[in-house]
Amino acid sequence: MVFDKVEAVIMGIIGLAVVGSLSNVGKTFNQFDELKTKNLQSTNTINLLNQEEKSLQQQAKVANNRYKTGCLVLVKGTHPNLFYSNLAVGEIPTDRHTNKPLVQGTIVCDSQGATAVIQGDGSIGSLAVTNNRSVIESRLKTFRGGMFSQPVTSK
Repeated sequence: MVFDKVEAVIMGIIGLAVVGSLSNVGKTFNQFDELKTKNLQSTNTINLLNQEEKSLQQQAKVANNRYKTGCLVLVKGTHPNLFYSNLAVGEIPTDRHTNKPLVQGTIVCDSQGATAVIQGDGSIGSLAVTNNRSVIESRLKTFRGGMFSQPVTSK
């Protein structure tokens, strides 16, 4: 088969076009890999956020139950200048009259929605938080007027 000059030029142009398109195919695969990686990262982020949301919902249920069943609201200061204290894991609240640590298993809470359990060493642990203001306020109303002797976190 003999090609004349015009056919040879056309075949050359077609050959160059094929080679050029092959390099574009490589670029397209690279772009596809980048998109796939970004999509995987987004999916992982969404999965982590969903797990975190479920954990927060479970914590809120625990905290709501602790407020409803009667947690001890912690305060700071000395009588009559007491004010609500925030819970801090590891801190050791004491009975304000005896200055002794609270009994293991005592449920404590604060005015911001945090609840916890007193551990064997007297420290605060097993923190759970709620943002349900009505359940928090309902518990805080029990202590207004000094009916109960609230434990203190520090003086």
